[in-house]
Amino acid sequence: MDEIRIEEIVRRVFDKAKFGCVSHSRYALSKYVSEVIGLSSRTLERAYDRYINGDLEQGSPNADTVDFLCGYLGYENYAEYVSKNALPIKGSEDGAPGKGGVQMKWILYLVGMTIVVFFITSLFRMNQKPQCMTWVKTHYEEVSCNTEPSMVNGMAVVPYDKSKIMNFKKVEVTMSTPFFSEITNQPLIWYHKTKEGEIEYFTAPGLHPVTGKTLDEITPYMIQKYVPMHTNHEDSFLK
Repeated sequence: MDEIRIEEIVRRVFDKAKFGCVSHSRYALSKYVSEVIGLSSRTLERAYDRYINGDLEQGSPNADTVDFLCGYLGYENYAEYVSKNALPIKGSEDGAPGKGGVQMKWILYLVGMTIVVFFITSLFRMNQKPQCMTWVKTHYEEVSCNTEPSMVNGMAVVPYDKSKIMNFKKVEVTMSTPFFSEITNQPLIWYHKTKEGEIEYFTAPGLHPVTGKTLDEITPYMIQKYVPMHTNHEDSFLK
């Protein structure tokens, strides 16, 4: 497979993902695409590092991975993608554009798509009633701003935040939970210790939805001390 082709495919995949993913970080985009096509997010992160970040120490994706990526773009496989997307020859005598021409073509395409998406989104927002959200046990749910707190177990009704709706959740953890990113070693889990000594785990940083206290990022010490007890189904945690 042609490396130029693969780079073009990878860039198109992540550019497309930006229209549906709230965060445009490498991790968030890789996770988003992973959930859509079933590829490992780690594999997608490696592809991102090689073709977008320019880290050539990362290996090239195999043929099956490239086929999955082409599927995400709406093609049956790599062969169909190649047949329907002619790649100009760099430095051809008839003046055909090289890789730079292809990149400019995609820049213009993305600019056009961005304008269209912005226009459609603006129309949607103009016709959409203001929305709020409230915390329901393990996650935020969208509700009308006129909803009384008593209607949602006394929890406050707060302004709508799409990022929290999508990414902020209370979860159970086990020793197999990925607590840190394999690429950056940054935490993927945050926690709060209640007055009773119970540890509550969340998938994003911020304030505790009930107490309002700032969540702490997970540490190896907390994992070693508390997670084994959790997996043994203990009802409480020692201080």
